[in-house]
Amino acid sequence: MISRFGMAMLVAAFVLCLTDGERTPVRASTFGDGMYRKGSPARNHSPLNPKHALLYAGDQAQNTVTVYDLSTPGAPAVLQITDGINSIQVISLDQNGTLYVGNNNAKSVTVYPFGATSPTLTMSDGATDPNCIAVAANGTVYVSGRGSPAVVDIYAPGESSPSQVITSPLISIPSQAILDSGGTLYVADNATGVYAFLPGSNTPISLNLSGLMGASGIALDERRSRLYVSSVLTPNPYVNAYTIGETQPSYSMQTVDCDTLAFGDKHFPYLFVPDYFASDVQLYRARGRTPFESLSVTYNTQGIAYKAPGIP
Repeated sequence: MISRFGMAMLVAAFVLCLTDGERTPVRASTFGDGMYRKGSPARNHSPLNPKHALLYAGDQAQNTVTVYDLSTPGAPAVLQITDGINSIQVISLDQNGTLYVGNNNAKSVTVYPFGATSPTLTMSDGATDPNCIAVAANGTVYVSGRGSPAVVDIYAPGESSPSQVITSPLISIPSQAILDSGGTLYVADNATGVYAFLPGSNTPISLNLSGLMGASGIALDERRSRLYVSSVLTPNPYVNAYTIGETQPSYSMQTVDCDTLAFGDKHFPYLFVPDYFASDVQLYRARGRTPFESLSVTYNTQGIAYKAPGIP
């Protein structure tokens, strides 16, 4: 049963967060439970503010994507999307704030321009059970699914059918994919760990990261050259932090059971860790071992994505 949550009020302030030996000013946001009752309809009449930071959360049980305004005290839900969604596996945002939703039952990816609640494009001729979506700066879309065999499909901008299909022994049970600013594609795979496609290459290279039991979620903090990878095939789920180029984790943190991760930006320099079996997303500061805040979201969170302020 979905429980009621009381009002939680925090005072907005500026704090200093110790990260990597440097003191970085970080805004203390006022996330809380009270602005939105879980399970109730989102306030669809409220338009998305492109100047605000937003967090998108997919609910697999209710077939919804709900958008939370991180720049507003309480991080209220401001938009809910249901049209075209059929058993969410993953969500992703491109650099223009366009939303991509991977639908397991429909074997498709539905595409929503910023602020839209209905898809303008359905990508349905590629991977079955789309588990990973990443979108390059030029609009190229990478979709990885767990078919037989598992593949990475590459879609040209605006196309509904893949122009290339990549297979490899490393592509086995892909779980989440991300792109860095230079065009390197990173994929977390439950069976084979983390591998990467360098720009212009269709051959994955294993990063040989140690300390993982089934790589699941993956997120990147480019400012600190840090890769976060969650490991859920264990009774005690955890997230490891790796310096790019290193194979040993810099540190590890015990977390909730999370299939996906997201990292913010200079405005919200936090790691977002959703709890699939609860109704919250935990927030970690850089180098934080324990969450400093929790944001109430819908249940069965399957996929989260962060939109920076000023996009589009």
